[in-house]
Amino acid sequence: MTSLKPGLKTGPSLVVPAAFAATGYTTHFTDALAGLPEGFPEALDEPMTWTGAQFTQPSDYVYTLSNSDLQETENALWYFKALGLDGDLISRDNFPLPKLGLQLNKICRDVHHGKGFGLIRGLDVQKYSTEDMTLLYLGIQSYIANRHGRQDRKGNMLVHIVADNSSKLKAGHHRHSTTSIKPVILSVGSREVLPRPNLCHRPVLFQVEGRVMINFSRVALIGNAVHPRPSNLPRLSLRQIEALDAIDSIARAACLEINTQAGDIHFVNNLTILHRREGFVNGETPQERRHLVRMRLRDDDLGWRLPQELRQEWADAFDGTRPKIWHLEPMPDGFFPLRSNAN
Repeated sequence: MTSLKPGLKTGPSLVVPAAFAATGYTTHFTDALAGLPEGFPEALDEPMTWTGAQFTQPSDYVYTLSNSDLQETENALWYFKALGLDGDLISRDNFPLPKLGLQLNKICRDVHHGKGFGLIRGLDVQKYSTEDMTLLYLGIQSYIANRHGRQDRKGNMLVHIVADNSSKLKAGHHRHSTTSIKPVILSVGSREVLPRPNLCHRPVLFQVEGRVMINFSRVALIGNAVHPRPSNLPRLSLRQIEALDAIDSIARAACLEINTQAGDIHFVNNLTILHRREGFVNGETPQERRHLVRMRLRDDDLGWRLPQELRQEWADAFDGTRPKIWHLEPMPDGFFPLRSNAN
C-alpha cells in the first residue's frame, strides 16, 4: 500500500529504481522512460502521496468505536428497523448518529481528499444477526458515501470473498493493497461475460483537473491459473509486462500492511489507492474462517469527476433504475460474474 512521496517526480525519478532495489526486481524499463503524458503534473504534493512508513501507529488510520459510539449505532439500528424500510433505503436521515456522525464526516473527507483510505473498528459481529450486521454496515457507510453501486450485470450489490483454499488461486492471487503510482498506457482486454471479449483501449492512469487517478487490476490484464487471459486477445508485449512489473514493484516497496479484525470496515478511494488482500486458508473453527464483503460506493457531493473513459461504467453501476440483488450470505461458487472474471 503506497503512494508517491510528496514532491517526487511522477516521470523519471529515483522512485522507480529505489523500488526495484528494495524488491530485488531489475529491468531495463527505467533506461527509456517516456516523458509525462500531456496534462500530467510533474510532481505530486498531496495528502494521498504517502508511503506506508509514515503511519507509525494504527491510530493514524484506524478509528476505534467507543462504548458511546456503539450504543449510538445500536440506537440507530432499532430506529431504522422501526420504520419498516428496505435496507437499501438506509441513509443519514433515517440512521441518526448525532455524535459519531461528526467523526464519520472527518473520515469521509479523509477518504475523498485526505490520505484516501480509512478503517472503522469495534463492531461485535457475534452480537448481531447477519441482517442486523448488514444494516449496521450500511448505516455507517451512508456517512461516507450516499450511493451503492451494482457490481455485475445481474445487479449484485454485495460480493462475498471467502478463503482462497486453491493453491492455484494463491499462486496468482489478486492483490488488494494501497498505492498511487506512475503513468503507464496499455491496451486492456475487457473481461465482461461475453462469448468473445471486446477490446477496451484506455489508460491505466488518468489525469483530471490536475488530479492523477489509477484504475487498474493486473490479473484482468495478464490472467492467472484460475482466471486465464482469453487466447483470442492480443498478447502483451515484453514492454507492457515490464510496465506492470514496475507498478507492482513500486507498490510493494512503499506498502502499508493492515491486519484486519472481525467487524472492521475498510474504506478505500478506488481512484487513487490500489489495495490487495493476502491469501488465506480457513481453519477448523468459525473464528478461523475468512469472510469479506465488498461494496462499491460513490458520494454525490465529494465523489471525484471521472475521466471520459470511466464514465459509462460508473453510470451503469450507479444507475438507480436498474435491478439490484442483495445476497446477505455467500452464494455458490461461480454465481458472481465478477468473481469468475477477476477484478
